[in-house]
Order: sequence, then C-alpha cells, then structure tokens
Amino acid sequence: MRHRKATLKLNMTATHRNAMLAGMVRSLFESGRITTTVPRAKAAARIAEKMVTLAKKNTLAARREAKSVLQCDRAVKKLFQEIRDKN
Repeated sequence: MRHRKATLKLNMTATHRNAMLAGMVRSLFESGRITTTVPRAKAAARIAEKMVTLAKKNTLAARREAKSVLQCDRAVKKLFQEIRDKN
C-alpha cells in the first residue's frame, strides 16, 4: 500500500521524473499555461508552489535555489519579477 508516500512516481525513474517536472514548471513560468495530464499537473503544481514561495523571500539564496531547479535564467527572472508581484 502507498500510505503516506508523498512522491507521485508517474511510472518513470526519479531522474526522468525530476527533469520532466522541472521542464514543465519552467514552461509554466515562461508561457503562463501548459497542457498536460492531471497527475502530472498535480506533481508539477507542488514544485511550482515551492518556487513561488521562494520568490516571495526574494533573497540571493532563494534565487540560487530556484535557478538550481528551473535551470533557466529567463524563467527565474520572470518568477522573481512578475510572478512574485502577482501573489
């Protein structure tokens, strides 16, 4: 049974899952909207919410942590300038 298991496995390895979710969140922040399945959207929403929380802190450490997850300067810049102000 999967009681108290936090990670949605999505039928792929951990490295593949992490790369896919990071790419989805990056695309979400760059374009504002993505099309995907419900389980993938739920898994990506968890990461996206963590990134928005980091953006609200607005520190150098938070910016570096977001960069390590998103792997894209444009997405990090948009996250910390535009998306942070909306929330």
